[in-house]
Amino acid sequence: MNNVPTVNVDRPAESLVERTYLIPIFKGLAVTLRHFLRNLFGQRDIATIQYPEVKRQYSERLRGKHILTTKEDGSLRCVACYMCETACPADCIRIVAEEDPTATVEWEKKPLVYEIDLLRCVFCGYCVDA
Repeated sequence: MNNVPTVNVDRPAESLVERTYLIPIFKGLAVTLRHFLRNLFGQRDIATIQYPEVKRQYSERLRGKHILTTKEDGSLRCVACYMCETACPADCIRIVAEEDPTATVEWEKKPLVYEIDLLRCVFCGYCVDA
């Protein structure tokens, strides 16, 4: 192990400014100051809203919290086909089906339990597409 050849590499001489990193520090401060002044004197709207008093306007196309939709007569549109449960990659949907006593055909089902664990949901929309 003592016979391993070593190579000495000479480092280029650095000036005082290069050793103290003053130029990168001033460049970063300039970026920060530029953004601060642009936001202070700019004509842009304020990005922060006062949440409890002011509610944000969301688009009608937003796929937020999942709900079960109903028909015009008030009955559930879900027929407990398990397609949304099967399509869910996060495995956060649980359906327990029962026979629908008000159905026109004898094999029609409705959900007895329809649960979506929103803590596991990744809001991918696969359940809506199914």
